[in-house]
Amino acid sequence: MFEDMEYRIASQYSRAASDAYRGGEYISGHPYSLMAQEAQFTANCLNAKAAMEILKSMNSMKDLWKLDLHRLHALKPFELCNASTTN
Repeated sequence: MFEDMEYRIASQYSRAASDAYRGGEYISGHPYSLMAQEAQFTANCLNAKAAMEILKSMNSMKDLWKLDLHRLHALKPFELCNASTTN
């Protein structure tokens, strides 16, 4: 929910930066670009946190060797499995 809002904010900042750059206003476009990057990073962090919470809630009482990856975005299971094997 909150990550959706952050993605929307990132998109708005990115659009503002693009408009400024297209208009030749490079100095005023740069801060919007930085804010878009920050909002995108925040959204990605919130998304990863939500995925971990879903993973924990779906697997809290299950067998240690079985993972239920339902309700996660298609790429999240791969990222979570990779993170758990490298830690």
